[in-house]
Amino acid sequence: YLSDHCHSITVEQKNKSKELELASAREEWYATYSKALMETNRFTNCLETCREALRLPGKLHYDNKIWFERRMAQCYFKTNNRTDAIKIYTEIIRQKHDWFLYKELSECYFIEGNLPEAIQFGKQAASTFGPINFKVELIEMIGDILSKQGNNELARKHYLLVKKIREAENWNINQSLINKISPLDDNSDCDTK
Repeated sequence: YLSDHCHSITVEQKNKSKELELASAREEWYATYSKALMETNRFTNCLETCREALRLPGKLHYDNKIWFERRMAQCYFKTNNRTDAIKIYTEIIRQKHDWFLYKELSECYFIEGNLPEAIQFGKQAASTFGPINFKVELIEMIGDILSKQGNNELARKHYLLVKKIREAENWNINQSLINKISPLDDNSDCDTK
């Protein structure tokens, strides 16, 4: 019963007026509801809601088409359907180049055991614009991929970078990270306090 009518507003940008169309109440509801379903691990319901949203008449706003598709890929990933997740992520990154999208695709390939693709998209994520402190999980995952490939020295450097970022941000350093560093640390320069 929500309205599918879109409103327009006028905004000023660099001394120029610009018309901006806002999403309808219905589109906003689908965006909020699908996000809530994702965050509460109701993946089947989230998939259905995103599919419905993608069938809405008219155009979607604020890149919602991409965000609905991303939620679908995340749901497939969480329900161990990485083939469909990879397919969707591959389509998304043709349109949108955010580092976290490359990271999520890299993670799919890593769990599937496709290390060459995992490292390729992991590198792409690492080199795409974004604050390094946001990328600690990515950097650790790249270390995991490198370790699986037998490149222990480079893996160790990635783990140490994660540790340094966590220290700089005053974040906890979990034991699993210490456990990854210790066997690779032949110089004993890693303080585990």
